[in-house]
Amino acid sequence: MTNSSMAFGIATLLSCGFIAGCTRSAGDNVPLVPVSGTVTLNGQPLPKASIAFNPLQKGDSSYGTTNDQGQYTLMFSGNQPGAIVGEHQVQITTGGEYTDRDGTMKEVKEVLPGKYNSQSTLTADVKPDGGPVDFNLTNK
Repeated sequence: MTNSSMAFGIATLLSCGFIAGCTRSAGDNVPLVPVSGTVTLNGQPLPKASIAFNPLQKGDSSYGTTNDQGQYTLMFSGNQPGAIVGEHQVQITTGGEYTDRDGTMKEVKEVLPGKYNSQSTLTADVKPDGGPVDFNLTNK
């Protein structure tokens, strides 16, 4: 994980429940809705994974990090929760580089196939009423 993804992951520690709620605006009257869900790998929760929803139409991406139960909640910008309504290309990754507390650069090995991150084939349709978006991944 990069420094920014580690910092973002810490900032987006997740609650255990799914979020339901009102629509918010992401500037330019782009509708945002709460999005959360669970990521599993071979039927088991996938902890400490970074997830990005990249809208196929105009707009900024939303990001999250899974907790020990594989649950995530997306954040749009700063402390604004949610994602833009519509179709998204999704990337999920477990690897990368980060700097630990004593300033040493560490690398975490990617456990997911490229079809989930660097060559992602994952998509998600964020509905106007939000709701959970789960991903059941396999390492095959």
